[in-house]
Formats: sequence, structure tokens, C-alpha cells
Amino acid sequence: MVVRFEVDGCLPSDQPGPKTTVRKPRINDDDLEEVLSGALSGLSIGTSSRFTATPETQSPLTSTDLKITRAGTQVPQSTLLEMTTRSEISAANFDWGDAFPQLYLSQTPNHYLAVHRTGRFSSIAKRKIGEKDLIAIEANAQRGFKKLRKILEEIQTMVKKRGTSERISLVCKDGVLKVHERNSKDSCLPEDSLALFKQG
Repeated sequence: MVVRFEVDGCLPSDQPGPKTTVRKPRINDDDLEEVLSGALSGLSIGTSSRFTATPETQSPLTSTDLKITRAGTQVPQSTLLEMTTRSEISAANFDWGDAFPQLYLSQTPNHYLAVHRTGRFSSIAKRKIGEKDLIAIEANAQRGFKKLRKILEEIQTMVKKRGTSERISLVCKDGVLKVHERNSKDSCLPEDSLALFKQG
């Protein structure tokens, strides 16, 4: 399973991040717009990796034309921050039970609830996972997490039984999760992307 999540920001950290090397691109700024425009015009999104380029879809951009610049530092998980905004009227009824699963599953330890009146913010309530008032909420959420774990294990078992060549789709409708076998054997991911997750 490939899992991702997003957060709204991070807190300042005293931990030094890894050093990065900044490289200048080999193309100049005047040509960049033209090169990227040409490259994007030739992009095609599909469900199969067996895409054959034609003269009309070939991109003028090659791997030597554009260099990726890696910069910044790795952000410690402990500094991640989720921000929620509420009006003064609705802030009093903010349900931490609804917000908690997202924080728990993404292991985002900090939550800021910013309260405003007609767009002007007046206060920020800061909470951290593990604080006393959130422990009871976490305990109540465990029942749902156990159900989630069970269904993920069942899905994993189901997929393993079908092997690498079979394809299924999971569809949730009206609160009911159903499994559908797909006629097509094509993968939703290209082979080079799948190779990144294969062991051995």
C-alpha cells in the first residue's frame, strides 16, 4: 500500500537538517518557459505503461536539458502541524473526535485551532497529541482503528491470494465496501513506478 498525507505547516526546529547541494540548471531562464511548454504539451496520462511516442507526442525535453535542484532540509515529524480555522460561533462546538483520526493516522503531533470573527483572528488553541484531554478521545477512537486494521488486513490477504496478475477494485457506496474483479489486467501504475516498490 502506498499511503500519503498532507499537513499545513511545521514548527521551528532546533535540529539541523542534512546539507544540500544546489546546482544551476543547464538551460537559461529565457529558454525555460519554451522548453517546459513543449514538454508539457507532449504529456499523456493513461493506465498502461506501453505508450509509444509518435512525432506529434515526442517531447523536445531530454534528461540532460533540465537538472533538478534539491534544496531545503528534512523536517522532523515532531514539528508537523495541522491548522483548522473556525468562527467564534462554531469553535465552541469543534469536535475533537472527528479531527483526531487524521492526526493519529498521519502521526501529526500538533494541532492549532484558529478562531476568528468575520475573518479577523483573535485566538489560537494549541493542542498536542498525548495531552491529558486528548487521551480519552484517543481511547474512544481505538475501536474504529481496530476495525480499520481488520479491513486492511482482509484487503491485503485478498490481494495476495490473487497474485500479481489479477486486478480488483474496491468501491464504497452507501457505506458498503464491495470488491469488483476487473476484466483488464493492465496496472494503474507504469512498470517503472511499480518497480520502486518490489522487493528483491
